[in-house]
Amino acid sequence: MRRVAYWWLSGNAKTMQRHPAKEQHVKMTKREEDVMNLLVQGMTNKKIGKAIGISDHTVRDHVSSLLKKHNAMNRVELVARYTSRTLSTVVLDEPVVAKSSSFPLQV
Repeated sequence: MRRVAYWWLSGNAKTMQRHPAKEQHVKMTKREEDVMNLLVQGMTNKKIGKAIGISDHTVRDHVSSLLKKHNAMNRVELVARYTSRTLSTVVLDEPVVAKSSSFPLQV
């Protein structure tokens, strides 16, 4: 542990540089999609494993793969990147217009 701390503090550690994914759509396997959908719901590895019938160690491997594919540092960033990409690809058929009757404001 002391060697690692010395190595880190001495400036020999490489800084981790993250680059945003160049593609808007990241290719995922069917199982990775299943894991991602449950991650978005806030489930733990253990709960995800029980829900889709795999071990929590296999879930960990899928999460690790997803972190690399989405260039995320942790689960929170992974979910944030995934949801922002998903929401940015939603196309509305009709523009959303609020009717004046739905907002009865009186001054």
